[in-house]
This record gives sequence, C-alpha cells and structure tokens, in this order.
Amino acid sequence: MSDLRNLGKPILFGPSRKAFLGRITGREPDDRAFGTAAAVTMAVLGGAHVVRVHDVSGAMDAVRVAHAVAGGIEC
Repeated sequence: MSDLRNLGKPILFGPSRKAFLGRITGREPDDRAFGTAAAVTMAVLGGAHVVRVHDVSGAMDAVRVAHAVAGGIEC
C-alpha cells in the first residue's frame, strides 16, 4: 500500500469476496464477509481512499472499530 500511496493518486481497493480470500480462509465466496472486512480494514488503515464491497454496513463497522482501537478511543 505504501508503494501505491507514493504515486500520489487516490487508491481504490476491491477485495470483496475475492479468490485470494478463499485461498487464505478456505471459504466459499458467500462466506467471506469476515475476510473481506479484515482486508478492507487493513487497506483503509493503510491509506486506501475508496473500497468496493458487497456488505457496506459490515465494512463500515469493521473500519470504525479499527479506527477507534487504533486511536485509543474508549468505548
């Protein structure tokens, strides 16, 4: 991600249900929500500007929680 950020252009990341998640988790496409959420969270924390997902609300929750934890926000 840092190499892409160095280009100075917006970064679009679209991991939703992709095959690499299946290779990592062994899960079928319809059962890759948690893998997608993890990949999206890492991408956003790494500097992605836009993400493409099937489950928008789940991805938003994952990113919000990660931001809160990374920022030390008390719940």
